[in-house]
Amino acid sequence: ADTRRRQAEGESPTFSASARLLIRPSRDSARNILRSMSSRLLISCENSRHVPHFAISLRVMRGNYCAMTPDLFLGLAAFALATTCTPGPNNVMLMASGANFGFRRSLPHMLGIALGFPGMILLVGLGVMQLFETWPLLRTILLVISVCYLGWLAWKVAHAAPPGEARATGSPLSFLQAAAFQWVNPKAWTMALGAITLYAASRDVSAVLWVSGTYVAAAVLSTSAWTVAGQQLRRLLINGTRLRIFNYTMAALLLASMLPALLA
Repeated sequence: ADTRRRQAEGESPTFSASARLLIRPSRDSARNILRSMSSRLLISCENSRHVPHFAISLRVMRGNYCAMTPDLFLGLAAFALATTCTPGPNNVMLMASGANFGFRRSLPHMLGIALGFPGMILLVGLGVMQLFETWPLLRTILLVISVCYLGWLAWKVAHAAPPGEARATGSPLSFLQAAAFQWVNPKAWTMALGAITLYAASRDVSAVLWVSGTYVAAAVLSTSAWTVAGQQLRRLLINGTRLRIFNYTMAALLLASMLPALLA
């Protein structure tokens, strides 16, 4: 009777209340469904009218989904490559390490950067960034520690022994030393804060993981390239005078890499 009355009044029966199908699972059933969905990686493809859209969505702990579109991911990848491959304290030290110790002995140093910096990004995105917003004095303290430590590293690079003597006496940075160095690296802090602000502004776990994972791949490429470049320079650094000039130049570049942080 209600349906006939709605038809007489001009309403479509398909949109009437009687034509709607409502499924209301119990609370326990809904909890079980959501629990099974929370542990899966969801891949969704949607075809829009103009541009095909592809998104990989990862379920986060708070129950939200964060989509990484191809355009956003390409921008993140380009940003990661540009920031990791340009000269900075890490790359200058890797080139000096490759020239003085070779590629194989520099592997722990390379892995410390390639894994330590993305780990730093992960922690910054998940809460460390808020510490600097709450206590701005921490930024000044960190800057002073960074300047002192980089000054000591520059002195160490400037007085590095020739490759033959370095094998017997000197040693490159270890994995833990290179990973810990990221926390006092001014460029690393600038890169981490910039990446989180641009590509993980919501600071969801999934967004931060995307940024951190992308930097792992970019760091592997950049560390390998700079270490190989330093290793190839060893052929030109057999002469002691050339090696001293090279080490002094690397030390000067290491000190110069602190200028943007100091001027900021």
